[in-house]
Amino acid sequence: MFLLQCKTRKLVSGVKGRGRCLSSWLLSTENTVCAGGAMQTPAWVAASLLLLLVLAARAEAVDAEQKSEDEGQIEVAGEGKCKAGESHKQPHLSLTTRTQRAQVVFYGFVTRVYKKRGKRTYPAEFFVVNVFKGADLMASLLQVDGGYGGVYNLRDKRINVTNFGPREDCLSPLEEQRTFIILANAPGGRRLRARYDHPGGAAVQWSKENEEVVWSALGWDSWSDWSGCSASCDGGTQERRRYCLHAKGCQGYNTERRQCNFFSCNGTLDVLHLQDKRYKPTQFGWRESSTRPGSWRAVRNRPLLVHTRDIYPGGFPEEFLATHHSTT
Repeated sequence: MFLLQCKTRKLVSGVKGRGRCLSSWLLSTENTVCAGGAMQTPAWVAASLLLLLVLAARAEAVDAEQKSEDEGQIEVAGEGKCKAGESHKQPHLSLTTRTQRAQVVFYGFVTRVYKKRGKRTYPAEFFVVNVFKGADLMASLLQVDGGYGGVYNLRDKRINVTNFGPREDCLSPLEEQRTFIILANAPGGRRLRARYDHPGGAAVQWSKENEEVVWSALGWDSWSDWSGCSASCDGGTQERRRYCLHAKGCQGYNTERRQCNFFSCNGTLDVLHLQDKRYKPTQFGWRESSTRPGSWRAVRNRPLLVHTRDIYPGGFPEEFLATHHSTT
């Protein structure tokens, strides 16, 4: 039983106002019986009306949902937008805070991205350049020695991390042949999974500035300058150090080493020890560096003169000799 207000091409006798019947596009008056201001409709008409009401309510709900999504969009770096629903409305956190919350933070080069059609997320393979946090956990996953030297054992290794995806889904998209700082967790200690403290926050483009932010977040002071090379030729090492500012200690290492002067000593000349006056400048033409122990600087405007036979004991390379052509 339905009480309706409608227009039709003719009225049922004895019915006023509310007794008007449904318009002819829905049903004809010949199939409608009106009595006492009430209208009785067949069952199929009632079902049609109910369906129309359900569809209208659904359309309103979709419009409201779309409006909510548009209002909840969060801009992230790069192209595209993160369409953040209720589950993604986290405030944007600093790299410092995200570093402190993540189990693993490393600097890696993307060697491969495993995208599959129909899959919302995808894993990626990284070439490990450096590990900032979670070295022991990564060493366990890759089955290499951890401990103090774990960071060095992890460098140049390859590791997979899951849960990357398109920016529109509030995830971190990756590109092959690019370097990123990755923030991840290891659920159950079995694999690395990208960690999102806010939309798109699991991968950060690597830069020297971002690396310094990460080290500072872990409690480290800035690096010192590199020391002088331990050898003048045939390969030596340089060191630099830093200090942990946290009383409970810091994850990472306090000393870095690199190779230097790895050219051969065979055939080289040490101009600081040449006593022959024909060589310039003499020892007085050099000053020891105040910032790099063991290194020297030439005094300004002093020429450096060494005989070519001492530099090239086998003779001056022919390709550098001037060629003269005679004409007749």
